[in-house]
Amino acid sequence: MLEVVDHHNLGTLTTSNPVSIRCMTVGCTGTIIYQLYLENGIEIPKKIAGLMLSGILSDTLLFKSPTTTSLDQETALKLAKITEVDVSTYGLSMLKAGTSIEGKTIEDILYTDFKVYPMNEKQIGIGQFFTFHFEVILFVTDILKNGSYVIYSDKAKNLLERAYLVEEMEEGYYLPGVVSRKKQVVPYLSEVVDGH
Repeated sequence: MLEVVDHHNLGTLTTSNPVSIRCMTVGCTGTIIYQLYLENGIEIPKKIAGLMLSGILSDTLLFKSPTTTSLDQETALKLAKITEVDVSTYGLSMLKAGTSIEGKTIEDILYTDFKVYPMNEKQIGIGQFFTFHFEVILFVTDILKNGSYVIYSDKAKNLLERAYLVEEMEEGYYLPGVVSRKKQVVPYLSEVVDGH
């Protein structure tokens, strides 16, 4: 290992020789790399500026993430000048393209950004998937309890309430006994959609 440049928290790190470490509390490592270019007086090529800008806009979710700093925003605007793009237009189209679920399997969606974190001698798995096109219903089935928890988009709320005769359903609502997509999900939803 020669050097560490990152914006994440550091875990156990062991090296055979001392290395330079540059960690900053910013939303993206691209922001740190920009600083390194400046400090070393190196001109940033347009393609590299585009890569760094894309990284910053992706990591900060177009400056909406709570990890975003003013340095991320300033850096993105400077890189946008080099790349000659509008930050908002480019960022939005990039995020939309990157969050499309078209052609993805359920496994792709569940494990695209799945990480295991050690917490108090336990392993906790956390998956996260970003999308602009959340027009879905996700049933998380608990085999031991013999039922499913429901996660859904706003567009599906009324459909689910009517299908399962629930007033004011909330995210994570538990449907006891609902475990079969074939017999207890698709027919119920189809009946409501078909207007029966």
